[in-house]
Amino acid sequence: MPRYQQLADMVIESIQDGRIPISAKLPSLRQFAKQHDISVATAVSCYQELESLGW
Repeated sequence: MPRYQQLADMVIESIQDGRIPISAKLPSLRQFAKQHDISVATAVSCYQELESLGW
């Protein structure tokens, strides 16, 4: 599974578990990339995946 999909699954799981409140904003793309030691392009793919899944 590509890294961006793994991260998207992790974000969804964190929301479902209540670790990330539903009303919370996700970090900027650059912040997310830095937090997870990934490229900004991978962060963009992750956020696009979340959006396409309705999150």
